[in-house]
Amino acid sequence: MAELTGSRLCLLALERWTALADFEAFLGRAGPGLAGLDFPFGLPRAFVSTMGAPLDWQGYVERFSALGRHGFRSAVAAFKAGQPAGHKDLKRETDRLARAASPLNITRPPVGLMFFEGAGRLRRSGVSVWPCRPLARAAMQVVEVYPALAARALIGRRPYKGGRGAKAAEQADVRRALLAALCGDTALRHYGLCLAAPNAERVEELVGDGEGDGLDAVICALQAAWGYRRTGGQFGTPCAPGVSEGWIVDPALPLPDRT
Repeated sequence: MAELTGSRLCLLALERWTALADFEAFLGRAGPGLAGLDFPFGLPRAFVSTMGAPLDWQGYVERFSALGRHGFRSAVAAFKAGQPAGHKDLKRETDRLARAASPLNITRPPVGLMFFEGAGRLRRSGVSVWPCRPLARAAMQVVEVYPALAARALIGRRPYKGGRGAKAAEQADVRRALLAALCGDTALRHYGLCLAAPNAERVEELVGDGEGDGLDAVICALQAAWGYRRTGGQFGTPCAPGVSEGWIVDPALPLPDRT
């Protein structure tokens, strides 16, 4: 949890969830609040159309959720089997711009399964999902974010998580550099805001997390805060509501003209 004051984002607490029930409980909180979530909210329109699912976000998320996890994997595999080489892992427009993995990738990284587990829970919740399902009276707003974009902008393509052995020690130094960038002028130049420097204990917690989950959570909050400060009340997403593929919120992605 974090609080935005002016151009400073103050980290208040880090919650570690161990089950999807924890995520569901979070979505059920009264709010008000804005959350940045690191998984694809939607699927490529061409895939949805080919599978004969409704083209609106709520419709196709409901259709694919009804298949169950195994059924969704099978549907994706069947689609890919019928596609020529180079056209199996379709991407959304926002994935192409962000250089992110396809939401149809169900192995490494398994972002397709992240969509399945996450988007279905968003649909069943009462939160406002930008830009797929904005709800005027919802207290909780959620946007899709992608920490790798921020890491690239702040420290380049230096790996900062998941290493083993000697790489783990090197990556701890990279995480420290990334955290320093989040708290300094580099983040201010890129996002127009930065993280308020956490206390020494929190710094060691974030740097010591070899999987980078805590640091990624901080980046998600920063990207969401950038979206919050965008004019027009769209949280950094395309102007037209109901964009069914979803959109990653970050200044690195130019918004398409859909007015």
